[in-house]
Amino acid sequence: MENNELKKSIINAINNFATNNLTKSGLKLFNILGYNTERSAHLEICDYKNFYDTYIYNNANFNENKAIVEDWKYIDLLFQLSKYEMSNHNDLFSTDRVDNTIIESYFSFV
Repeated sequence: MENNELKKSIINAINNFATNNLTKSGLKLFNILGYNTERSAHLEICDYKNFYDTYIYNNANFNENKAIVEDWKYIDLLFQLSKYEMSNHNDLFSTDRVDNTIIESYFSFV
C-alpha cells in the first residue's frame, strides 16, 4: 500500500471509532497496521462485569483502582499476540522479563 493510501486508511479507521462498533473499529485499525488479529476471544457483553467474570475473578494482581474501572464504558479483547506474532514487530515488543516473569504474549483490549 502506498504511503498516502496507508495514511488515509489509518485516518479513516481512527474516525470509525466515533460512530461504529469499537471492537470492529479496533480490529480494522490493527489490520491496517499489519497486525495478525486472528487470535481473539470477544466478550458477549462488553462491560466490566463480564470482563471481570471472564478474565479477572481469580487474579489477585489486578488492581481495580489503578485500572480506574469505574470509568470503563466498554471493554473487549481485540486479539492476542504470541511470541511468534511479535517476532514480526521486534521494534515494538519485547519478550524479556517483567517482574521476574518472561513475557510471551500481549493482549490488546478496546
